[in-house]
This record gives sequence, structure tokens and C-alpha cells, in this order.
Amino acid sequence: MNRAWMRQKLQSYRDLLEEFIRLKTPWGTSQGKALVAELHRQEPTVKEILKRLDPGLADFVLDAFGGEHASPSGVLTCVHKGLGILDDQEEWAVRLLPDAPVLPADQFHPWVWDSARTLWETGHYRQAVHTAASAINAKTQAKLNRRELADKKCYQGIRNPAAHEHDVDWDEQTALEYLAALSVLARWIDKARVEIPSRSVSPQRRQVPQPGMPPLMRRPSRPDPAAGTRPRSGRRATDQTRSYPPGASGSHPAGPASPTCSSSGPGGR
Repeated sequence: MNRAWMRQKLQSYRDLLEEFIRLKTPWGTSQGKALVAELHRQEPTVKEILKRLDPGLADFVLDAFGGEHASPSGVLTCVHKGLGILDDQEEWAVRLLPDAPVLPADQFHPWVWDSARTLWETGHYRQAVHTAASAINAKTQAKLNRRELADKKCYQGIRNPAAHEHDVDWDEQTALEYLAALSVLARWIDKARVEIPSRSVSPQRRQVPQPGMPPLMRRPSRPDPAAGTRPRSGRRATDQTRSYPPGASGSHPAGPASPTCSSSGPGGR
């Protein structure tokens, strides 16, 4: 709505009403009749404006007496209320919003906000998101000690649009939502434990994430030069460590016994 135009129309109607009311005999003079004619001319527009502000204010009757919105003084009351609504309507929109949660950007993970802050404060929201995504990628490479790793899918969906949409910048709300998603990702990576795969890890020593613990990050294993090539025999490597039950015949030696669990009860140790 064009509030400036609405205010100007109501103020013009208010001035005519006040001039009409100040006349000693407004209805019986030529001046009064001229004012009434102009009030009637402006009345449809004034009523439409009041309908937008408060429909109850638009039911006034200028030429009637005996009602709340009747007579010139009653109409003047409606116009004053309409002007009051216009004056405070923008403030209502700000101060009467429902209590919603606030997401302060300076509480994001440091990898995100520390890298994005300078660009954000200068209004370069898309570039701020791109810089934050690049910072997470660099921190991930450092944590895994693998500099040759490229960006992975977890944040390609954010970093790629931020890097390639050069024609138009993002609005603040959109960029803030992207930074919030990157902050969650950064916390996951920062809290994760790195697991280095081993060629022979016994079941007892294998790390299993427990509830409430950060996830494991598996560092990609490099080829072991000492391992050589595949076994010369045609048998699979698993055949060389296959175990046989006691008394069974087989051409391979029995491997280590599988781990077992025993509970300590009254007859235990």
C-alpha cells in the first residue's frame, strides 16, 4: 500500500471537515454547501482507504445525525483514527511480531563465522558463504592429512552455487540459512575422530562409535609398499587364515580361535 498517498487523502478530508465544523451555520450558507459538495466528492476514496485500515471506520454518514459515525464530528473521529493507524502501522509490524527464535551469526562454528564475517559485514553475502565453505574444506583436508582431496557432496550443494552465481548476490536471509547449514557440518567434522585403517585389526581393538560420541572419520589408506603383490598361490588370502574345528581334516593350519564373551556370575571367577 502507498501509505504516503493514503495519509495525504485523509489529511485533506480532515482539513475540509474541520473547516466545515468551524462555520456557525454550515448547512445554510453557500460556503457550507460548497464544503459539503467537496466532502461528498472525496468521500468514496476516503471510505476505500479506511476499509483497508479498519472496515468499521468506513461506515460513516456525513449528512446523518444520531449515530457514532454520523454527522461531521463523527466522520472526523473516523478520519483521525485512520490517520493514527497509518502513523503506527509500520511500528506494529516491527514491535508486535510473534516471539520467534533468533539465530545470531556470531554463535556459528568459528570455521564458518570467522571466515565469513568480513564479507558479511560489507553486504557480500554470497561470497561470505563461499568463503566459509572453502574454509571447511581446508580444515577437513588438514584433519585427514590429505591435501589432494577435493570438495565432497556434503557441501557441494552450497559451495558450488555460491561460487558460480556471479550475476546476482543472495539476500541476507538465504545466505544466513546456508551459513547455519555449514555451521552444523563444521561441528560434525570438528568433533569427529579420525580412524586410520590397519591391515590386521582384531575384533577386540576395532573402534566402534558409542552412543553420544562423535562419528568416526576414516582416513583413506595409502598402498603399503611392503605388502607386495597378491599371494603367488591361486588361493584367496582368506583361505590362508581359515580355521577348522578340532578334529577336522584340512590342508591348512587352524587360525586363532574366535573371541568369546563370558559373563561373570555367582559361579564365575
